[in-house]
Amino acid sequence: METNVNNPLLKSIGNVYDVTKDSKLNDEVFDKLDDELKLLSQYFHETPLNTFVLSLVLGLNIKMDTVDYEDLTSHLDCNPLKIFEYIEVFDDLFKKGMLSKTKNNSRKQRFNRMFQFRVNEKIVEAIVKNEAFPDLKAKEITDLLELFEEIYNLSESREAEETDTMSLVRDSDHLIETHQHFPFIKAMSDLIYNSHFRYIYIYVIWKTLNGKESTDMGKMMETICDAPKLRILLTQQMVTSENDLIKNNLIELVPASFFNDTSLQITNKTIAMLKESGIKLLSEKAKKENLLEAVNIPYKELLYNPGEAIQANMLSGLLQENKYNEMLERLRSKNLPAGITVLLHGVPGTGKTESVLQLARQSGRDIFKVDISSTKSMWFGQSEKLIKRIFTDYYELAKKSEVTPILFFNEADAIISKRKDVDSSSVGQTENAIQNILLEELEKFEGIFFATTNLIKNLDAAFERRFLFKVEFHKPDTELKISLWKLKLPFLSHSECEILAQRFDFSGAQMENILRKCEMHEVIQGLSVTFDEIIGFCNSELFTDNKKIKIGFTKN
Repeated sequence: METNVNNPLLKSIGNVYDVTKDSKLNDEVFDKLDDELKLLSQYFHETPLNTFVLSLVLGLNIKMDTVDYEDLTSHLDCNPLKIFEYIEVFDDLFKKGMLSKTKNNSRKQRFNRMFQFRVNEKIVEAIVKNEAFPDLKAKEITDLLELFEEIYNLSESREAEETDTMSLVRDSDHLIETHQHFPFIKAMSDLIYNSHFRYIYIYVIWKTLNGKESTDMGKMMETICDAPKLRILLTQQMVTSENDLIKNNLIELVPASFFNDTSLQITNKTIAMLKESGIKLLSEKAKKENLLEAVNIPYKELLYNPGEAIQANMLSGLLQENKYNEMLERLRSKNLPAGITVLLHGVPGTGKTESVLQLARQSGRDIFKVDISSTKSMWFGQSEKLIKRIFTDYYELAKKSEVTPILFFNEADAIISKRKDVDSSSVGQTENAIQNILLEELEKFEGIFFATTNLIKNLDAAFERRFLFKVEFHKPDTELKISLWKLKLPFLSHSECEILAQRFDFSGAQMENILRKCEMHEVIQGLSVTFDEIIGFCNSELFTDNKKIKIGFTKN
């Protein structure tokens, strides 16, 4: 690469290097360099003092790749403390992008603010080529996501120890203050005053946008904090809610059994703020997968035993919108809990789940259905987070719905059974923690909650008062079985239905299995099913033929 041998910039920088060598940085240095600093100040568009430091570092960069405070002290042969008078100059040049710096990890290092410096490569190249001073302006940030990424990326430099926490927070504040035209940033700035917590907020948001439902607080603090004392202080302020993030309901803590496992996640308020700025979270799809809309629930006629019918009719009337609103108003006026919590229990196949579906269809209420197995995560501590998130998601859905939806825990045996001995295993501790959260949520619940279980005898006593309605489903009596057979197989005579009802002690679900077999038979054979064939289907539905089966060895 050809350069101009009569380059005045290089000559002036060379003079700065020569004059400052062993100068002890006395006042005479600046008098001797007056002409050089005037020329270089015009080129750099900087003050003489900033120009002096920049030129000095550039001169030393020719000799060594990076320069630290010890190198400067050695070159100047001055008192080390004298260099610290120029710290603000170094910070200003770094902020303007004229200097880059990396943390000095030397064993001689004693000060957190000791770094190795290098002049921006664009400046060096322009001086060598004797060209105009280059444009060092950062690229323009045009959207909120780009700003989030830019701020988050500051943590990567901090984690690589290329910068310190003070610089990270300062640079983050600069980006935030220069982008107040984004409504989200303006709203955030009005709610969060502490610079550290502003950064934490954006850090957690960026993690969430990249698919992390929660952010490990311990790992995050290690990333952004260079001093253990600061890390402990910020962590304590987070867990004790002494910060604007928690107080303003922007971030919520997801507690774990161990303090170091505590996680952070954004709240519905933050989700709404992001949505107003056109940013939608990936988790919305997952929430929709759990949603069963009332209009998509097919009609099915249900028949009940007399006792069940009374409570089913009461629930049906209560869930009608006008009665539901009247009930809410009356209970709240008397300071009574306004949530409707219902437990449907009994033997399998008696219509518990279908009853919930039909009640939802009749009242026009969507169902937020929960797969209980998904709350029993194999990862310790994750289950508690999931169960709590279910309720926050339900309340979010309720706010968006014209009528209050139903939160439905189907086959909830695994989550409402008797609590285990806490000393038995970590699994037992996790299940107990899930139950404690569920009990707490039901205690303050506002909405409509249904749960079904086949094992009522295994129900934990603490749940009894949490359910306002407890409806037991029995197997149908003989009269009801006759009606059910006639409903499912209307071509049968009354006497044939009576024979089936008396001979087979089936639940409604088992009768539906017989109906399905009849339909399949007619498709395959192309013939209507006979009563004898129906009897055969019923016999095959049983695991035994109702005869006593001996177990063990018998003599011939």
